[in-house]
Amino acid sequence: MKKDAVKLLERFAFGFGLSMSFFFAIYSVYLKESGLTLLELNMVNFIYMSAVILTDFPTGIFADRYGRKRSVVMGTALLSISFLLYFLSQNFWQFAIAEVVGAIGNTSVNGALEAWVMNSLKSAGKMIDTKTLFQRRALMRQSGVIIGSIAGGFIATYDISYPWIASSTGMLLAGGYAFLFFSEDDFTDEPPKRMSVITHIKRAWKYYIARPQLMQTAAFSAILCASIQAYNMMWPFVFKDKGEIGLSSLGFVFALIPLTIMTGNKFSGIFSLWFKNEKTAMIATQIVTVAGMLSAALIAGFIPLAIGFYVHEIGRGMFEPLKDAFMNRQIDDEKNRASILSLGSTIATAGSAIGLFLSGSIADNFSIQTAWLISGAFLLFFTVAFLAISILIKPADEIENQ
Repeated sequence: MKKDAVKLLERFAFGFGLSMSFFFAIYSVYLKESGLTLLELNMVNFIYMSAVILTDFPTGIFADRYGRKRSVVMGTALLSISFLLYFLSQNFWQFAIAEVVGAIGNTSVNGALEAWVMNSLKSAGKMIDTKTLFQRRALMRQSGVIIGSIAGGFIATYDISYPWIASSTGMLLAGGYAFLFFSEDDFTDEPPKRMSVITHIKRAWKYYIARPQLMQTAAFSAILCASIQAYNMMWPFVFKDKGEIGLSSLGFVFALIPLTIMTGNKFSGIFSLWFKNEKTAMIATQIVTVAGMLSAALIAGFIPLAIGFYVHEIGRGMFEPLKDAFMNRQIDDEKNRASILSLGSTIATAGSAIGLFLSGSIADNFSIQTAWLISGAFLLFFTVAFLAISILIKPADEIENQ
């Protein structure tokens, strides 16, 4: 008898989040202690994002052609190798190589995992509440992140490189779980008509262009990803300097991030109740993110800064499950779902790459606070603009919610 795909997804999400997070609290500090400047630190991640852009779509095609389970298992193996390379690395280019391997691993998991669970449920004839499904996945993953980040902070007190070994081992176990328990009986090894990557990309672009709701959501995701990079990469230095926090305490500080994201996940439905238009509700959640970002950048004192920072994480948590559910409901092409989702992920990642380069340059030449302020103002402008578009312009070709 097939195991419930939702239960399998939740358990994998927990293990994946746990494995990924052992180094989360010390990541930026680790790179800085290895001799990298703020700009170089961001450029390491810029290389990662660039690799994601180049590989996200091809790995989505791989998943559609050869199986979502295979893609997930391969991705976890590559992530494990990437973390091991990070443990061994000592300079910018070695870190960059580790990031490229990790990028291929992450993209192999991303769209394939969503496509696997959606197709598994549909093939079993189960009704799907996509909003609840992706909320539950997000909650389980963030639960793993909380435990992993706290444990990683303590592990780092022995040696700041040891969390990478913990993440490498954990990711191997997560991949083993997927290999043993994920089922894809309805997938045939007979591949669809072979097309070049360029042809696939053109077809996916046409799919997005024909669905303005999808394109607008992907574009706004890219803007959000660009805006938050200064906060993602530089919060440890701000908290260490203004709060005088050590490595072990950074784990607890980071653990509050998934807790606040989980809070946002849980209450994301409030915006759906306030706004009849689902996309409008999704964009409106970023009013919370903007409020937190600008508060953290402008208000003096460590406690107000910390409150603003965590409020911005709540807003991010509200956005993600609404975005995942909305985009999946707009896609009616089951055969190419993974590659279509991968294109959306690629668009968002391009925003992250741009945000990394610009925020790193601003922080290096001016200050972290300046980078935070400009990022918050940038997101504020586009949140207002996209809200206006969503409220005033309603595309007639939106696929009806199931």
